[in-house]
Amino acid sequence: MRSARFVLSLCERHPHAKLTRQLHRQVSAQWEPNNPKIDDTIRIKFCNLPLSSKVQLQTTLTSPGEKLKFRSSCIFPVTSSGTLDLSTASCAGPSYKGVDPMGIFWSMDPQPGSLTRLYSSGPLHYAMDLYDMEQEKLFSTSLVRNIYDQGTSRRDIRSDGIVGTLFVPDGPGPFPAIVKLDGAARIKEDLGAAL
Repeated sequence: MRSARFVLSLCERHPHAKLTRQLHRQVSAQWEPNNPKIDDTIRIKFCNLPLSSKVQLQTTLTSPGEKLKFRSSCIFPVTSSGTLDLSTASCAGPSYKGVDPMGIFWSMDPQPGSLTRLYSSGPLHYAMDLYDMEQEKLFSTSLVRNIYDQGTSRRDIRSDGIVGTLFVPDGPGPFPAIVKLDGAARIKEDLGAAL
C-alpha cells in the first residue's frame, strides 16, 4: 500500500510522471470489422492511453509498388478512463474537425511526390501512429482495407479489342453482371469496379 501512495504522490508533483501509473499497461488498438473492406465503416478504439490527455493520430496510406503516400493528422481528447474511440471523440484538426469514425481516412492529403489518385484494386495499407502533444510516440499499429472480398477472383481481360478486369465473387453463382466503363483508354481503373 505504501508504494502505491508513493507513486500517486509522485504523479501529483510531476505532471509528466502520470505515465508512470500506466507503465504496466500497454496501449492497444481494436477495430471492427476485423478485415474491413473499403466501403465498410470502421470503429477504431485505442485503450490504456494517458488519462484525460490529448493525443495526435497520424494515419498514413501507402500502396506497395506504387508512388502513393497519403496522410492525415488529427488531435483527439482521451477520456478519463484512457480510451480514444474514433466513433465518439471529436477531432480538433488539423485534417478535419468534429466527430466522424472515418475522418482519419477521408481527410488524407497526398504527400509531396505521391500520386494524387489511387488506380489499383490491391489492398490499402495504413499505418497509425499515436503521439502525445510533445511528439513522443505512444503507439503504432497497421490496418489493411481490402477493395473487394478475399474470396473474389480478379482476372485481366485482353481479348478481341476488349481491355478490362473481371471480378467474380466466390461461390457457384449465377451472379448479376455490372459493367463499368472508363473514359480514358490508357488508364484502367479497377477501384470502382471492384466494389
